[in-house]
Amino acid sequence: MTSAHTPSSYDELRALFTRLSRFGHLSAIAGWDMQTMMPPGGSKARSEALAELSVLQHQILTAEKTGRLFERAQQETLDDIDRANLLEMRRQYDNAVLVPESLVEAKSLAGARCE
Repeated sequence: MTSAHTPSSYDELRALFTRLSRFGHLSAIAGWDMQTMMPPGGSKARSEALAELSVLQHQILTAEKTGRLFERAQQETLDDIDRANLLEMRRQYDNAVLVPESLVEAKSLAGARCE
């Protein structure tokens, strides 16, 4: 009988930040396409889609569960590289929780519209 491996809080954070990075990659591709290939008349819908993606990323990053993962991960034994990675992830989290979701959406819409 094998026991299922329960991922550490740090492992869960790494998976969460990998997911956020992939969303960021999709956002960059959609932004590039908007600037270079999108037919006329498509910018409003694309701007709104990019804003929605930005809000989703913000919600995932600032969720209460994410904060609890950081609290637990800080108690885990990590090597120097993982500890530095945890500090960088925490810096991003700390900055994000200071920004209201409405501002994330407004900034994304404004940025996309001025392209």
